[in-house]
Amino acid sequence: WSEIYWPHHRRRYLAMDPVGYAALGVAMVEQEDLRDRLGEIACPTTVLIGEGDHEFLDGSKALAGGIPGAVCIDIRDAGHHPHMENPGAWRSALYAHLDRVSR
Repeated sequence: WSEIYWPHHRRRYLAMDPVGYAALGVAMVEQEDLRDRLGEIACPTTVLIGEGDHEFLDGSKALAGGIPGAVCIDIRDAGHHPHMENPGAWRSALYAHLDRVSR
């Protein structure tokens, strides 16, 4: 995984505008808390989280819990990049979402 992970992030960071990236960090910290408005989301929602992404597990559960009818799927053998770390399970979760919303 590290052979893919680090080159991927190196390309991402080299492609970013440093001033824009710094501004994004500030905006993320200073943004309005919208958790109380999650109940307004009316579209079918599936939250995907790698089971090893410990820093985001609680937030993902809270996100799904605040959206009516939302589903949270923990993707095994994955961390913060489940689409790269376990693409088969990630695709299965995506297809499950599409099957659920197409009914």
